[in-house]
Amino acid sequence: MPDRPRVLLATDGSGRPADRAARALAAVLADEFACFVEPHFDVRHRDYAAAVAFAWGAAGSLAANARPRRLVLAVRDAASWNDAVPAAPGTCRVCGPATPGGRFRAAANHGAALAVATARLAADLPAVGLPVYVAEGGVDLDAFAFCPPAANMVVGWSGAPADAVVIRAACGTAGVTDVAPIGLPDTAWHGGVAIYVDATATDATSAGLLEAMACGRPVVATDAGLARELVVPGVNGVLVARDPAAIAAAVTALHGSDLAAMGRAARATAERHGWASKAVAWGAALRGDAM
Repeated sequence: MPDRPRVLLATDGSGRPADRAARALAAVLADEFACFVEPHFDVRHRDYAAAVAFAWGAAGSLAANARPRRLVLAVRDAASWNDAVPAAPGTCRVCGPATPGGRFRAAANHGAALAVATARLAADLPAVGLPVYVAEGGVDLDAFAFCPPAANMVVGWSGAPADAVVIRAACGTAGVTDVAPIGLPDTAWHGGVAIYVDATATDATSAGLLEAMACGRPVVATDAGLARELVVPGVNGVLVARDPAAIAAAVTALHGSDLAAMGRAARATAERHGWASKAVAWGAALRGDAM
């Protein structure tokens, strides 16, 4: 294989969602790029042709330590770009002191391009003078294989503590058992649930939703991220407001549905979003192709 451009996929730590996504992305880009997945705080090499900052708050340190010729900032949701989000305390030796609302602005000073998770998010971002590529997240269709659902009406979910409050209240109202994974969900865990609920308000990558659908789980999802593109109401799941009563009603309605047929439809949807289908957009962002 001829020499391939070296690309750093910098994450926020081993075993985290971004790390899992970066490793799957590296596999589908392997024909064109030699990808290295490392935590942004443990970069060991320099002079990359390109780097992707999945943890974009570390853009300054990546610019200084990895010295990529092209730095792409991965933007997963509107909240991570929102100027109302306070900066973490500390000082970037390249950006200077952290200031409230300044994390992304400082990161953008180092970037050559943005890779955003959805077209809807791209339209909502403020102008920062950088090219914007819509480079969606995907799902590893081999790691998340189709499996029969649980016989009992057990609701699976994963997410932030705020999501947990909403989902547990909804499941209590619906009178069903809910279960969250220890660590990140996998196929074995999905085999123990009948449906999957995603109550996120921000996650544009919809990674958990895609993984559940790949395992053949009908989903109840809030209208965030890719959910509007993924969920066909009554076919593979239900779109709902981020409200316990609405989620409870959707869970109750699914209890009497043909979950097996909906699960097959969910898997068919996920198969259109495997990581291989995302390689073209990510490759364009890394090469700097004309918009």
